[in-house]
Amino acid sequence: MVKTRITKAFGAVVSFYDGYMGETGHVNAQRIIFNRLNIDGLVLDVATGTGIMVEGFDKAVGIDISMEMVKEAKKKYPDKEFVVGDIEYLPFKNDTFDFVISCLAFSWFQDKRSALEEMLRVSSEKVFVVEEEGTPVRKRIEAPDDLELFFEEIERLEMPISAEELDKSYRRVAEADIDGSHKFVAWEVKKSTDE
Repeated sequence: MVKTRITKAFGAVVSFYDGYMGETGHVNAQRIIFNRLNIDGLVLDVATGTGIMVEGFDKAVGIDISMEMVKEAKKKYPDKEFVVGDIEYLPFKNDTFDFVISCLAFSWFQDKRSALEEMLRVSSEKVFVVEEEGTPVRKRIEAPDDLELFFEEIERLEMPISAEELDKSYRRVAEADIDGSHKFVAWEVKKSTDE
């Protein structure tokens, strides 16, 4: 099953995940974007990984399908709440969160429609999806062998969604440039009743 393989692959890279995210500029770019969006209130970080993004919010909950990632997030941020769960079946009531964010994870959701429906269901205000635009930063840096094997495994499962595909359905609301040639972009996803 694809979800099982993704869960195992991400669980296997937990020890060097934060270092990679920092080295490639992912963390800074995402924080710049969320500062520009002026998110305030209770936030759900979907596919939180080691919890890097929750650090920037006063009130936040992280959820990830990898138990290893959630364990690491709980160690790093003991004052925040983290749960293990599947994006297609979020264990929260309707409108529990003011905002729901998904950073560089949407590409890997197997049923993107169900994932978006769930994120919209638990959000009372807005959902933001952040993805890379252009050649992924990781293709331009020296990565440890274990990390390269991880990317090879994960890319066999599904190609990431492109910025052009997201532009067709959602509105760009913020972006952050890393090195003058590469952007991280946030798209706002609205509930159908708002359109």
